[in-house]
Amino acid sequence: MLPINMHNMGTTKTATLTSWWGAEPPTGTGSISWVDGGFRAGGGYGSYKIKTTKDAFCSGFTLLAATNNEAEYAALIHLLEDDRLPPGTEILTDSKLIVGQLTMGWKVKAANLMPYYLKAFKLLAISQCKLIWVPRQLIEDALGH
Repeated sequence: MLPINMHNMGTTKTATLTSWWGAEPPTGTGSISWVDGGFRAGGGYGSYKIKTTKDAFCSGFTLLAATNNEAEYAALIHLLEDDRLPPGTEILTDSKLIVGQLTMGWKVKAANLMPYYLKAFKLLAISQCKLIWVPRQLIEDALGH
């Protein structure tokens, strides 16, 4: 657990951000996924990898996103909508913002993120997946970017 400061509704609180630092995180389902989204000049991109006890699947795609945070949310939504994602999968991301907003009650201050947040929140609850923050290097190692 990493202690972090978060700003929520004008007050500063101390919270813990779930994180993982090992080579393979503990998982009850035997399934793990990595997700990333970003924005570069020319457009957004997203990718994810699903690893189950039997198979591994990768997906990469172009996104109609205008900001990096929109791309992060859009990539997560794509992953959560993938029929190959087993319920209860641990989803690893390097986006502290998304983990904070979806799992720790951080306020969504940017109006452009609210539709993404609402859809991702609903899909995350339905999937019973666990969203976990990891350092950027682990995402790069898993997804190659």
